[in-house]
Amino acid sequence: MIGVCISRALSPPVLQPNQRPADTVAGLIRASSNTGANTFGVLLLHRWPDRAAGSDGHRELLKLVRRHEAFAAALDGLRAKWRATALVHNDWKAENCLMRDDGFYVVDWEMAGWGDPLWDAATFVQSLWNRWVRDPDECSLEEIRPGLQAFFAAYAADAGEVIAFAGARMLQSACEALQLSAHMEGDAVRLAQASLNILTRPEWAREQLLGR
Repeated sequence: MIGVCISRALSPPVLQPNQRPADTVAGLIRASSNTGANTFGVLLLHRWPDRAAGSDGHRELLKLVRRHEAFAAALDGLRAKWRATALVHNDWKAENCLMRDDGFYVVDWEMAGWGDPLWDAATFVQSLWNRWVRDPDECSLEEIRPGLQAFFAAYAADAGEVIAFAGARMLQSACEALQLSAHMEGDAVRLAQASLNILTRPEWAREQLLGR
């Protein structure tokens, strides 16, 4: 079933009655100009000043990222590859995909902006992998691998680049988990460790994700 959902997700969006494609695109462009969405934030995390941290947990994450030089090299490399060429959702995770009898829908477009389409692909991949990272006993890699394989079979992009950006997106998830935290713990620790592994061991990450 997840493979069917992913294939439908990569199909053209379903318009509402009397809604023209131009209306949809124009509305999203207007929204993107207001959101100021800036994905470069997480790709510059190793350069953030302490005052940018929103909590003590954030500060601990910043220290961790700075301590591991491999983070800086990997994030700088991804920033150099970044190509803002399309209108993107910016938060295209599995939780924002709805399937109904009348079609497949992607919701919550308030983060939409002009960016790199690989970031949307990476966000979706990371949202599936997160289930294993957060609770491997509850969700095994074997359970999520068919969905990931279906995604990469349908999505015309280099799997290695998508997986690398997914590693950066996982670091963003760690930031999000620490917004109100006094310490870096729990999910954030696991997400940060997984991010480092993905960014510094790309072949291992590909094998873990896709089984090949």
